[in-house]
Order: sequence, then C-alpha cells, then structure tokens
Amino acid sequence: MSYNPQNTLVIIPAKDEAKTIGTVIKEIQLSGWHNILVVNDLSLDETAAIAQKNGALVMDLPIHLGAWGAIQAGMRYALEKNMMLV
Repeated sequence: MSYNPQNTLVIIPAKDEAKTIGTVIKEIQLSGWHNILVVNDLSLDETAAIAQKNGALVMDLPIHLGAWGAIQAGMRYALEKNMMLV
C-alpha cells in the first residue's frame, strides 16, 4: 500500500482527556491530517463527545485496555478499513 494522506489514520488513545482532546485534534488537523480516530478507554468525562464534536471518529472501548490496548484496537480498525497508520 502506498502512502496517501487521505488513506492514513491517526490514532489517539484517550482516557479522561476532555480538557485537552479538542486542542489536540485541531492541531493534528492543522498539520494536514483529517482521518483521526480517538479510542476512548472508558473515560468518565466528556472526552468522546468533545472528540466527535471536533471531527474525530470515536471508538468507545467496552473495557479498560490502557494506552497500548487502545492503540492496538485502533490499529485493528485501520487494518479492517485498509488504512495506513500514523
């Protein structure tokens, strides 16, 4: 698979990041990336809603997996969608 920014997924693991997730997503978008997946690792705050409001796809995990588990879940999603990873 060749590099294509339109077919590249940025994965962000997140747990209780409501204060910062919007800014992180906006900065990534300003850098030219638009396919952003926030893997919500059972946040108790508004992380998922804020991520979605700022244009990211959101994957809500059913159990707490930690950062590495959340990244792996995002990688599996990307592979299923035939996307490259960042």
